[in-house]
Amino acid sequence: RNLDNWIYGLYHPFRYRRTGGRWEREQTAQRVQWGLSQDDFGRLYYTSNSDQLRGDLVPAHYFAGRSPRQKPPGIAYAIAEDQTVFPIRVNPGVNRGYQPDTLRSDGTLFKFTAACGSTIYRGDLLPPEFYGNAFICEPSANVIRRNLLEEHDGVVTARNAHPNAEFLASTDELFRPVNLAGGPDGALYITDMYHGIIQHRVYLTSYLRAQAEDRGLDKVIHHGRIWRVLPAGAARRPQPRLTQASTAELVSILAHANGWWRDTAQRLLVDRADPSSVPALENLVRSEAGPVARLHGLWTLEGLGQLKPELVAAALADATPKTRAAGLRLAERLVQADRASASVSAAGTATTAATNQSTTPGTPAQVSRSSPLAERLFKMGEDPAAEVQTQAALTLGLLLPDPRAKAALELLASTGLIPLTKDAARFSLSLLDPVKTAGANGPAAVAARALTPEENRRLEAGKNLYEAVCLACHQIHGMGQPGLAPPLVGSEWVSGPDDRLVRIVLQGLRGPIKVKGETFQLDMPALGVLDDDQIAATLTYVRRGWDHTFEPVSPDKVKAVRAATSTREDAWTMEELLKLP
Repeated sequence: RNLDNWIYGLYHPFRYRRTGGRWEREQTAQRVQWGLSQDDFGRLYYTSNSDQLRGDLVPAHYFAGRSPRQKPPGIAYAIAEDQTVFPIRVNPGVNRGYQPDTLRSDGTLFKFTAACGSTIYRGDLLPPEFYGNAFICEPSANVIRRNLLEEHDGVVTARNAHPNAEFLASTDELFRPVNLAGGPDGALYITDMYHGIIQHRVYLTSYLRAQAEDRGLDKVIHHGRIWRVLPAGAARRPQPRLTQASTAELVSILAHANGWWRDTAQRLLVDRADPSSVPALENLVRSEAGPVARLHGLWTLEGLGQLKPELVAAALADATPKTRAAGLRLAERLVQADRASASVSAAGTATTAATNQSTTPGTPAQVSRSSPLAERLFKMGEDPAAEVQTQAALTLGLLLPDPRAKAALELLASTGLIPLTKDAARFSLSLLDPVKTAGANGPAAVAARALTPEENRRLEAGKNLYEAVCLACHQIHGMGQPGLAPPLVGSEWVSGPDDRLVRIVLQGLRGPIKVKGETFQLDMPALGVLDDDQIAATLTYVRRGWDHTFEPVSPDKVKAVRAATSTREDAWTMEELLKLP
């Protein structure tokens, strides 16, 4: 559960919360693979296999329901650019270990291939310089990375805390860290799978299979363990009993030095819904407890449905930029509630609504009813803090079609000094006139010929296969995922020669590939375990799905390419594929 009281997940397009005894569900970004974590301000961080750290610089709910062809600003942002790892043992047991750019000359893994378990350390037992660091597991290299995070103009970046080394590295090939968590005692906990094989059987190369069988790695099972990282000599702390704490005690814990305690106390307070907590929470918000504690107080009141407009107005005027940014989000809930109230009122007085359209939701007069909150929203774009400007640009988009909001957005989009703010303003302006995305096929699109009954059968089978094998990376909408997989929709590779696609599926693809003007660093596994009919069906769906009009792929074509490339063990590169006739 996030600071904003919503439950988020990975590979799932919705977020959830329980309000008034009922579950709410809203669409949100479907994030990449592993290790969802939050920082003190509720920003989400995660990883994909070969991309050690990405995150949402702004809340993703602003972009729910928008076309995936509209690239939202600040979502899945590449926080860590350096993907180099520094193991202290050789790492031959990786899927692409036979490729020259996978291992160094000394046999150690060169870059992340199995990044996972990302977590932001928010504990109080490790030295203070560890607070807010991002830790990432790399089980293929038997290491754990520690990243120092820095923020400038609302953009978060990461760098290795130990240049040319790792926070934790093992000489044991079977040390497989896959998850991390900060504990109530302040220590950092590591889930070690301690397993011989870490590759799914569908993507297992013959090279890695031989590695596992030759060294008996396939026999190592049932040895998982948990490690506890703490300073030498640190005394054990008593186990928490927060479910037995009083409401007053839970409110005081919102100012605890350990994020685990604060998060747990907020969750219990919201779930208890004890009205006696409200005065204490309001006192906390007005106190000098510090911005993090006051943020927990504000969001706890929001979760209880007890947030007063004057507290939101105070947050919008707070000296701390993160609090002002949170105030913008909290103001949205009040504006939305006001709109809903106006809608009910208008529905109950049809005659008035018919003669006075200004009372209906969404008009300038209606928005102004939220004064002084709405009035302050239009001034937030002038705030010198980058995160507040960006938040203002996105929040104003929710108030459209108020003409003042449009004017403020146009100013931000044209004169904003911060690129992220400019992008947010332009995106919000697009809400006025939803982008009519150009045809998925691009200028080279041609009319699709009618498929034969057999090709239609193959197309239907291909849809099911795509969802089983390809969806995790390329997504149901075919637009891929930043840092993980390129888009298939409108891709020149999809519209190009079908034998290139067959080769990619049979032997895989490695290294950089340019798709629709954007370069992706990837390692797509070979899927030669699929038979000719299955590959033909999947590629037929890729070339005819999403309004594509390209020719289907036949099993005979797959059979011919398989035969022609039967001796190839290496994955293809972009350069090799482009040289094919």
